Amino acid sequence: MGWIAVNNKGETLYEDRDGRPMEAGEKGELVVIAQEDYHRRIAVDLLNGIIHLDYDELEVAEDGVAIKGAKATFRICDETNIVGDLFETVSSEPDEQGNFTNSYKKLVWRPIWFTRHTLGATAMAPIKCIGAQTTLPKEFGGKNIKKLVSIFSDTTIGID
Repeated sequence: MGWIAVNNKGETLYEDRDGRPMEAGEKGELVVIAQEDYHRRIAVDLLNGIIHLDYDELEVAEDGVAIKGAKATFRICDETNIVGDLFETVSSEPDEQGNFTNSYKKLVWRPIWFTRHTLGATAMAPIKCIGAQTTLPKEFGGKNIKKLVSIFSDTTIGID
Protein backbone atom coordinates (compact mmCIF):
# COMPACT_ATOMS: atom_id res chain seq x y z
CA MET A 1 0.00 0.00 0.00
CA GLY A 2 2.82 2.45 0.73
CA TRP A 3 2.97 5.35 3.11
CA ILE A 4 0.26 7.55 4.61
CA ALA A 5 0.72 10.94 6.28
CA VAL A 6 -1.71 13.10 8.26
CA ASN A 7 -1.01 16.82 8.54
CA ASN A 8 -1.90 19.19 11.37
CA LYS A 9 -5.10 20.19 9.51
CA GLY A 10 -6.35 16.59 9.78
CA GLU A 11 -5.91 15.89 6.06
CA THR A 12 -4.80 12.36 5.11
CA LEU A 13 -2.22 12.18 2.34
CA TYR A 14 -1.44 9.03 0.34
CA GLU A 15 1.73 8.06 -1.51
CA ASP A 16 0.07 7.11 -4.77
CA ARG A 17 -2.12 10.23 -4.92
CA ASP A 18 -0.44 13.14 -3.14
CA GLY A 19 3.31 12.64 -3.41
CA ARG A 20 5.59 12.75 -0.42
CA PRO A 21 5.10 15.93 1.72
CA MET A 22 8.78 16.51 2.47
CA GLU A 23 8.50 20.25 3.10
CA ALA A 24 5.53 19.81 5.46
CA GLY A 25 7.53 17.21 7.38
CA GLU A 26 10.55 19.48 7.76
CA LYS A 27 8.32 22.31 9.01
CA GLY A 28 6.67 20.10 11.65
CA GLU A 29 3.28 20.19 9.93
CA LEU A 30 2.72 16.39 9.98
CA VAL A 31 1.26 14.65 13.03
CA VAL A 32 1.67 11.03 11.94
CA ILE A 33 3.27 9.03 9.15
CA ALA A 34 2.68 5.35 8.46
CA GLN A 35 4.16 2.71 6.18
CA GLU A 36 2.05 -0.26 5.12
CA ASP A 37 4.07 -2.79 3.15
CA TYR A 38 4.95 -6.49 3.20
CA HIS A 39 2.00 -7.27 5.53
CA ARG A 40 3.34 -4.86 8.20
CA ARG A 41 1.86 -1.58 9.43
CA ILE A 42 4.23 0.85 11.15
CA ALA A 43 3.00 4.26 12.40
CA VAL A 44 5.14 7.10 13.75
CA ASP A 45 3.50 9.65 16.06
CA LEU A 46 5.34 12.87 15.16
CA LEU A 47 3.81 14.79 18.08
CA ASN A 48 5.36 12.59 20.78
CA GLY A 49 8.12 10.51 19.18
CA ILE A 50 6.31 7.18 19.52
CA ILE A 51 6.50 4.26 17.06
CA HIS A 52 3.68 1.71 16.80
CA LEU A 53 4.20 -1.71 15.19
CA ASP A 54 1.44 -3.61 13.40
CA TYR A 55 -1.47 -1.39 14.40
CA ASP A 56 -5.10 -2.09 13.54
CA GLU A 57 -6.44 1.44 13.21
CA LEU A 58 -4.96 4.93 12.94
CA GLU A 59 -6.97 7.99 13.97
CA VAL A 60 -6.11 11.63 14.49
CA ALA A 61 -7.94 13.26 17.37
CA GLU A 62 -7.96 16.88 18.54
CA ASP A 63 -5.42 16.14 21.25
CA GLY A 64 -3.10 13.93 19.20
CA VAL A 65 -2.82 10.58 17.51
CA ALA A 66 -4.84 7.49 18.46
CA ILE A 67 -3.29 4.23 17.31
CA LYS A 68 -5.45 1.22 18.11
CA GLY A 69 -4.42 -2.40 18.43
CA ALA A 70 -0.65 -1.98 18.05
CA LYS A 71 1.24 -5.22 18.70
CA ALA A 72 4.15 -3.19 20.14
CA THR A 73 4.71 0.47 20.97
CA PHE A 74 7.99 2.12 21.84
CA ARG A 75 9.19 5.61 22.60
CA ILE A 76 12.26 7.15 21.03
CA CYS A 77 14.93 7.67 23.69
CA ASP A 78 18.42 9.03 23.98
CA GLU A 79 20.63 7.16 26.44
CA THR A 80 18.54 8.03 29.51
CA ASN A 81 15.52 10.16 28.56
CA ILE A 82 12.24 9.63 26.75
CA VAL A 83 12.84 12.30 24.13
CA GLY A 84 9.12 13.00 23.59
CA ASP A 85 8.94 14.17 27.24
CA LEU A 86 11.70 16.76 26.78
CA PHE A 87 11.09 20.39 25.84
CA GLU A 88 12.82 23.50 24.58
CA THR A 89 13.08 26.45 26.96
CA VAL A 90 12.38 29.88 25.47
CA SER A 91 13.25 32.88 27.65
CA SER A 92 11.81 36.35 27.21
CA GLU A 93 13.94 39.47 27.14
CA PRO A 94 14.54 40.85 30.66
CA ASP A 95 12.30 43.72 31.72
CA GLU A 96 13.57 46.91 33.41
CA GLN A 97 14.07 45.09 36.72
CA GLY A 98 15.93 42.22 35.02
CA ASN A 99 13.06 39.75 35.35
CA PHE A 100 12.26 37.36 32.55
CA THR A 101 9.87 34.50 31.96
CA ASN A 102 10.49 31.05 30.57
CA SER A 103 8.08 29.22 28.33
CA TYR A 104 8.40 25.64 27.17
CA LYS A 105 7.61 24.14 23.81
CA LYS A 106 7.57 20.56 22.58
CA LEU A 107 10.33 19.35 20.32
CA VAL A 108 9.57 19.16 16.59
CA TRP A 109 9.81 15.64 15.16
CA ARG A 110 10.82 15.34 11.51
CA PRO A 111 9.76 12.26 9.54
CA ILE A 112 12.21 9.83 7.99
CA TRP A 113 10.88 7.54 5.29
CA PHE A 114 12.59 6.10 2.26
CA THR A 115 13.09 2.94 0.22
CA ARG A 116 16.51 1.32 0.05
CA HIS A 117 17.92 -1.31 -2.30
CA THR A 118 20.81 -3.34 -0.87
CA LEU A 119 22.85 -6.38 -1.85
CA GLY A 120 21.87 -8.50 1.15
CA ALA A 121 19.68 -11.55 1.54
CA THR A 122 16.57 -9.47 0.78
CA ALA A 123 18.08 -7.79 -2.31
CA MET A 124 15.30 -9.03 -4.57
CA ALA A 125 12.84 -6.55 -3.02
CA PRO A 126 13.25 -3.02 -1.71
CA ILE A 127 13.54 -2.36 2.02
CA LYS A 128 11.01 0.17 3.35
CA CYS A 129 12.30 2.44 6.13
CA ILE A 130 10.27 4.74 8.37
CA GLY A 131 11.09 6.68 11.52
CA ALA A 132 11.55 10.09 13.10
CA GLN A 133 14.28 12.44 14.22
CA THR A 134 14.58 15.57 16.33
CA THR A 135 17.31 17.81 17.66
CA LEU A 136 17.68 18.03 21.41
CA PRO A 137 17.84 21.50 22.99
CA LYS A 138 21.25 22.68 24.23
CA GLU A 139 20.35 21.95 27.86
CA PHE A 140 19.87 18.29 26.89
CA GLY A 141 23.03 17.97 24.78
CA GLY A 142 21.97 19.50 21.45
CA LYS A 143 22.48 16.31 19.43
CA ASN A 144 20.28 14.76 16.77
CA ILE A 145 18.21 11.77 17.90
CA LYS A 146 16.65 9.37 15.40
CA LYS A 147 15.02 5.97 15.26
CA LEU A 148 14.27 3.92 12.13
CA VAL A 149 12.26 0.78 11.49
CA SER A 150 13.16 -1.20 8.37
CA ILE A 151 10.51 -3.46 6.84
CA PHE A 152 11.92 -6.37 4.85
CA SER A 153 10.14 -8.29 2.09
CA ASP A 154 10.06 -11.48 4.20
CA THR A 155 7.89 -9.48 6.72
CA THR A 156 10.66 -9.19 9.33
CA ILE A 157 11.58 -5.79 10.71
CA GLY A 158 14.78 -4.22 11.93
CA ILE A 159 15.07 -1.38 14.43
CA ASP A 160 18.00 1.02 14.29
